Amino acid sequence: MQEAYFTLSRRSFVGAAGAAGVAVLLSRYDLAHAKPPTALHPAAAKHPAPHAHLKAAPGWSGAPGKARYRIEGMAKVTGQKIYARDFRAKDMPGWPVQERVAMILRAHDASKLFLGIDLSMLPADVQPWKVIQFKDLAALNLSLPWSMCPPAAANAPPPLPGNPMCPPAQMAQPNSCWLGDQIRSSAVYGQPVAILLFNDMTQFRSAKRLLQFNPQVIKTGVTAPPMRFASYKPVNYLTRYDAPGVAQFSQVQLGVESDPFAPNSSSQPYNETAKHMRSLIDQSLANAAYKNFSGTFSTQVLDPMFMEPEAGLAWLDGTSQTMHLVLGTQATNGDVGDVATLLANSPPASRVKQVSLYSCYPGGGFGGRDVSTFPPLLAVAAAVSDVPVRIAQDRYEQFQSGLKQLASSITHSLAVDAQGQFVAFKSQQSLPSGGNNNYSQFVAMLTAYCGLSGYNIKQAYVDATAQPSRGVVAGSMRGFGGPQASFAVESLVDIAAVGLGMDPITLREKNVLKQFDRTITGAPLTQPMTLAEICRLAKAHTVWKDRDRSKAAKLKQGNGMAWVSLWPTKLTALAQTASWPKCRFRPKANSLCAAIVWTWAMAAPPHWRSVQPLSPAITRAMFRWAMWAVSQRYR
Repeated sequence: MQEAYFTLSRRSFVGAAGAAGVAVLLSRYDLAHAKPPTALHPAAAKHPAPHAHLKAAPGWSGAPGKARYRIEGMAKVTGQKIYARDFRAKDMPGWPVQERVAMILRAHDASKLFLGIDLSMLPADVQPWKVIQFKDLAALNLSLPWSMCPPAAANAPPPLPGNPMCPPAQMAQPNSCWLGDQIRSSAVYGQPVAILLFNDMTQFRSAKRLLQFNPQVIKTGVTAPPMRFASYKPVNYLTRYDAPGVAQFSQVQLGVESDPFAPNSSSQPYNETAKHMRSLIDQSLANAAYKNFSGTFSTQVLDPMFMEPEAGLAWLDGTSQTMHLVLGTQATNGDVGDVATLLANSPPASRVKQVSLYSCYPGGGFGGRDVSTFPPLLAVAAAVSDVPVRIAQDRYEQFQSGLKQLASSITHSLAVDAQGQFVAFKSQQSLPSGGNNNYSQFVAMLTAYCGLSGYNIKQAYVDATAQPSRGVVAGSMRGFGGPQASFAVESLVDIAAVGLGMDPITLREKNVLKQFDRTITGAPLTQPMTLAEICRLAKAHTVWKDRDRSKAAKLKQGNGMAWVSLWPTKLTALAQTASWPKCRFRPKANSLCAAIVWTWAMAAPPHWRSVQPLSPAITRAMFRWAMWAVSQRYR
């Protein structure tokens, strides 16, 4: 592996990979290994670096396990260039000084035919140097990596091999990463329809003021019929049955997965058994001896709202056929591999034989930069440019195009006996995932695994699908399906508590997982489980004990408790909000609740409980309003 050093960076990447016969160079910046300027940090200069014999000993590091300061702290507070947005071509050793600036035009209406673009409002002196549209990509002979392949649509036109842009006036080729043409509609909201390359920043800024938010730029026609997409494979089917006199049934205990909608096969010999077990679960749900509670709960698409919108530099060195990238990314291998695959079979003038990635701190990610659609677009712009290209999205452009957390629509049914014991459960989970696959089926898989939240229900089945849609690409954002599942389950448990006339925490305590219980997959929990203990501590807390007194005093205050499933971890939060408008969000829980993904009020109606974190500020504002509304209704 070759290493290139560039001062004022701060991450080190180790490793090399080969993709499509293309050499991959992961370059590292030297900030983490550089000594701090003594004039700026005299205190640090008094302490010799612990490993002075090593090249560029890390001055930020003290004794083992100790740090004098954050490795990027000095660079941040002194305004050094640390994010991909900060760098220009002239900052990069060996690069041409001149750079072009690109703007991506994106579809704002995915329901109508795309008829082309109109740049006539631009004066002659701010017209782009080059416009990249669908027809221009055929000459590049692009090879799409799997992360950019469109979902299958039953009523879509034939696919267009090697051309990932949406074609101009029939229905869209459903690939949200790429540009539209005049025979198809935009596949999804925010789909690129053109990349405009400008000579310099001055020309770019003048043009952007005239183009952005101008409805005349992107021409649309009649409304196109919506496409019918097949779900991403595999669809996740989980069935667990544990009852006296019947052999226990679960995925883990049998050692194979089961599809209750398919006949038995050599790889899935228990499909028909799973179907039978589900019929027994349906009988329990319909049993008049039990109270049945059901509901459909939805969560909207979420944007990670990281601090730095995506930005980067790219330069294709035609002499060595090396694509140089400067990015803030969470997917170094993914981005390098995708770019290598994309241009590996292009004509010699645009062909890439090796990719060199200079990776900066991303400025926030939360999964929103994990195999993003941004780096391939940047690479295509560089492939047709004669000098380096810079793209720096603003907040609106990031919201319009960045990876999102999957929305969800989840329907549950729960049977509960007279003592408050959960007897049977079923769940249908659908997660709209936008126009491209970004680990979407695996997000749905985790949603299924978290389908019972923290509860022991011995008769249960869960179906979870990732469904392509016209939304912005959604996938591997933080949470990865767990919060969607927890939100729906906890909402239903609150409804059951009201219907049973039971204390919501007591109901949870009766049904939480304990040591040696099994999850929905049948996996045994051999470790000590403290969920019941958390319930007891929460019930004893003054926030919970005094909630009726607070209502009697007409305090505008909401209280609630919920389990949150994030990966395999089970967390709980007892939350309280004080009176509007001076309310503060105060999580109350023991040390096991180190992370709280979200909370909501136990008393809130289901349609109010769909408040989720868009950004910290928006989340707080929406949560406070919801709690105020709850207090008005239930005081």
